[in-house]
Amino acid sequence: MPQKSIIAKLCDLINSVGSITPLLVMGDFNYANIDWEYLSWKANLDGTEFLETVKNNFLFQHVDTPTRENAILDLVFTSEENMVENLKVREHFGQSDHNIIVWDLIARTVIDRKSTPIINL
Repeated sequence: MPQKSIIAKLCDLINSVGSITPLLVMGDFNYANIDWEYLSWKANLDGTEFLETVKNNFLFQHVDTPTRENAILDLVFTSEENMVENLKVREHFGQSDHNIIVWDLIARTVIDRKSTPIINL
């Protein structure tokens, strides 16, 4: 049996947890042929499995400015639209030909008071 690609493993992981927990996925995906604004292909179908996973799990892609030359290759996905604010694409990182991406992650913490131990002294 051939070994699964890293993207196939990532798709499996997203599919298994995407609906039960807030999710943040980021990285250099190198899918220059995907139009992230319209969730469609510009040219060939490279990245079909990944794009379908993004669509099926209703993920939001937040980067809308090129991160390498004229392409959006470095991506930030979340399961909730408002998890990312103030995203900016900045200068190149060191000798890399990719730009730095910075953003504010908005996360909520819920404390389950029923399972939190209370110690009375």
